[in-house]
Amino acid sequence: MNAGRGILKSPITKAALDYWTEVCRDRPMPARRDLALEDMVGILPNLLLLDVERDPLDFCYRLIGTRIEEFMASPYTGRRLSEIPHQAPPSTIWRNCERAVNECAPVYDDAPYVGPKKDIVTPEAVLLPLAEDGATVNMLMVAVDYFGRAAGDARLPGS
Repeated sequence: MNAGRGILKSPITKAALDYWTEVCRDRPMPARRDLALEDMVGILPNLLLLDVERDPLDFCYRLIGTRIEEFMASPYTGRRLSEIPHQAPPSTIWRNCERAVNECAPVYDDAPYVGPKKDIVTPEAVLLPLAEDGATVNMLMVAVDYFGRAAGDARLPGS
């Protein structure tokens, strides 16, 4: 589903969407060069960047924030989604990435959590498209936060 700010529960995913919207200015999408690290300090550990590859379509992990790495089953930097069984097509993660690329718009990701802490977390993510030319998505900025199941969806410490 398209990411409207109202659907997001996490202050981290809301902040990422707000920042993306701010740097869009009057364009459909910002470029990576429009992003300023000093403006994103509070959410950097919860961000990842995916390069968008074409012919065939794929997504490659370029950068993974430290908070996200804590919840991953293994190191994914440099790996393609197509190489990771639970992220390859037709997974929810793949479909949501594909939607963000095709629609050139933010997408809320409700993919189930797969990783070492599966008994204690559910994720919330928003996929934010970036386009160097202003029209063709060449990267996705993804903000992810984690909620504890047992704690009634309370955010986990460090989120």
